[in-house]
Amino acid sequence: MKRIGIIGGMSYGATALYFTELNRIVNQEAGGGLNSAEIFLCSINSADYYELMRQGEWDRIGARLAYETKILRYDCKCNYIALSSGVMHKSVNMIERLVPTPLNVQSPVIHIGDCIAEDCLARGFRRVAILGTRPIMTENFLAIRLNRYGIFVDNANSSFLSDNQVIDELERIIFEELCCGTLTEENRRFLENLVDILIYQEHFDGVVLACTELGNVFRHTHIYARYVVDSSEVHIRELAKLALS
Repeated sequence: MKRIGIIGGMSYGATALYFTELNRIVNQEAGGGLNSAEIFLCSINSADYYELMRQGEWDRIGARLAYETKILRYDCKCNYIALSSGVMHKSVNMIERLVPTPLNVQSPVIHIGDCIAEDCLARGFRRVAILGTRPIMTENFLAIRLNRYGIFVDNANSSFLSDNQVIDELERIIFEELCCGTLTEENRRFLENLVDILIYQEHFDGVVLACTELGNVFRHTHIYARYVVDSSEVHIRELAKLALS
C-alpha cells in the first residue's frame, strides 16, 4: 500500500472528510476487516493562511506549503501528497518548484484540478461553471488546469457568476459558515438556487464545486448528483486508488 500525505486544516471539516472517506474507501476496496489507509496528516492553522490570503501574500503561502510538503515527502516518506483545499492549489506550481522531483517523475502532489477534469470528461461535461472562493472564481489557475483536458470554465459568460456581490456572498458563506461547520437554511437555499440557475437557465453542462466545503451542501441531495462535480469527492477517490496501487 502507498503512503498518502494530506496537508489539511483548511478547513478542519474538509480535512476530517478526507481522512474518514479515504480510510472508508481503502477499507472497502481492500476487502474490509482491519484494512485502512497509510496516512500522514499535517494540519495547519487555517486562520493564519486565511490572513495571508486576505493580504495577497501568496508567495508566503506557497513557501509554507512547500515546507510542509518537504516534510511529508522526505521525512514521512509519503508517495503522494494532497492539499485538502481547492483554493490552496493556486500554490501548486510554487510547491513543485521548491520541492523538485527527478526528471520524468510525476509530481507527488495530486492536483485537484486533474481529478475534476477526469470526472467532467467521464460525464460528458465540456462547458462548466465553477464555484468557490474569490481566487478560484476570478483567477485562472484552476481553469487553466481544466483547459488541458478540453474542459472550458465559462464563468465570465454567466450574469450571476460575474457579479461581484454574488462572489462576495459565496466567499462569506464559505469562510463564515461552511469552514466553521455550520450553514443557515437561507444560505443553503441561496446555493441550491444558484446551481438551479446555472443548469436550467444558463445551460451549463455541469457545476464544479471547487471549494472542498461546498460538497457538504449537495452531497445528500440526489437531485443535484447529475449536475455537480464535488471536488473533494473526486480528489479523495483518486487518492484511494493511488493508495491501493
